[in-house]
Amino acid sequence: MNFFKKFTGKKSTGDESENKAVGDAVNDVSEESLDESALKGSEPNTEPSENSVAEPQESADANQPKIPDEAQRIIREAQNIAKDPNAQIRFVIEHKILPSKIVSDPIYVITSLIADGGSYINNFYKGLYTQNKLEEQYTSEDFSVSVPFELGGASVIRLDMPEKNLFPSLCKRIYIAYNEHFTKHLYITVEALANNEYKMAAWIDGEHEEYGKIEGNEEEMLKGIIEDEELAEGAYSGFIDKLMADTKSNPTGLLTNPEEITKHMNAFNNALVQVQKFKQQDKRDEALKLLKEVIKQEAVKYNDTPDIEYHCFRNAFEVMLYANLYHPYNPVKKEKKQLVGMQVDLSAAYLVLGAMMLEKAQFDKAIDLFWKSTEANPVNVQVLFALADAYKGKGYYKSFYEIIKRAHICAVNKADIARIYRNFAFYYIQIKEYDTAAALCYASRYFDKNPQGFNYMMKQLTNASGKEYGEPALEDIKRTLLENGISWGAKELAVSVIKMLNSQFTAANNAQGIEMCRNMLAEATPEA
Repeated sequence: MNFFKKFTGKKSTGDESENKAVGDAVNDVSEESLDESALKGSEPNTEPSENSVAEPQESADANQPKIPDEAQRIIREAQNIAKDPNAQIRFVIEHKILPSKIVSDPIYVITSLIADGGSYINNFYKGLYTQNKLEEQYTSEDFSVSVPFELGGASVIRLDMPEKNLFPSLCKRIYIAYNEHFTKHLYITVEALANNEYKMAAWIDGEHEEYGKIEGNEEEMLKGIIEDEELAEGAYSGFIDKLMADTKSNPTGLLTNPEEITKHMNAFNNALVQVQKFKQQDKRDEALKLLKEVIKQEAVKYNDTPDIEYHCFRNAFEVMLYANLYHPYNPVKKEKKQLVGMQVDLSAAYLVLGAMMLEKAQFDKAIDLFWKSTEANPVNVQVLFALADAYKGKGYYKSFYEIIKRAHICAVNKADIARIYRNFAFYYIQIKEYDTAAALCYASRYFDKNPQGFNYMMKQLTNASGKEYGEPALEDIKRTLLENGISWGAKELAVSVIKMLNSQFTAANNAQGIEMCRNMLAEATPEA
């Protein structure tokens, strides 16, 4: 199964709504509304409204039942939140907006958190503060989003929330737990109590279920909730045992003799070389015939099973990135799947065939083939660029934007990061956000000194905007990127994977692997 396709939505074959709503690609929270009467103005409203909960009063009626202490606590917490607009904004986001978005579109929310980190969460706050004409209280750096980890058989993302305006009943932390196919998910909160104590709660079937005060190990309590809710259809996080052992050796049911495998790989690669020669000789029909025959012979050999996935990753980084991003898992046996390497690079063959379709503006065919290429290697940045170009050719700019976001998750070298910024710039030109496009164009120059791509995109910007843009200060460029949820350099997940991989190579005293990781980190996190 191609989990990557789920991240971006199924390819479209007809008219897409994104063509009439390109501007909706950047997450917009302005439609999310609060009880606006409670948020107008910057001063807390201490006057009771007809909907407010009054403080419990001593009753003259001795027979009236006493309000339980826990109920009185809840009343006091609700009144305190009602008096402070910042607390109300937090309450609405933490207890209404985020839980509802997880229910309505868990894949988008989870992958946005992985890709964009704190900026995704902060966008909700920015929207509500702007909507209610209040001064913003937070920045993206105030929200910490962890790399997904495994707990109780599920994948878990941890969100650490700001200490500022942390009233009782508001969240110190939020955990989002989910299974492999995103069919089950839990929104679990660590909520403040008085006296620096905390309780754990979860949103289950639309209801806020409390699990009581956290008195012992928080992670154990969290694990218990996940297991109680039977979420463990699957996740796997961490380094894959025998990381590349199967990548070019003994897939089940295929060739097993190393000499035969090498001979077969060479024949396949020679066929791809011959395809390129046919193209150079303008023998398109011969090239297509050979390429389709090669793909037909190979594709039937690789059928995923509940235990095995076949991929053609190019290096250890791609294997580990895939494992940490997609968490392949067998829900029946409740154990991680075996990632087995294809004996040929089927992703490359689909990529070449898709490119031939793209050259002839056969965009639908190209999109189908590029998706097949991603099935073979979901973290190949070059395939994602090609897929994005096909969507751009059809004028599906929102899909183009989403694919470039996914490419950014996987990109770790300077040239690819620069290309991602230029692609983002193209998108912002389409939605007429020219200042943002200019910042992205100039950001690309810090990663790629070759002027060709930069000059081309700046020409498009000038033609579209009718003005020349000078280079902004680096500080302004980074701020613009941050405001639009675009990280500087490689994404945190990719950098974390390189560091984890480096730790494995260091433990194994693998000098070549250590050097590879050092070079990758230098590319992914340049100083500017």
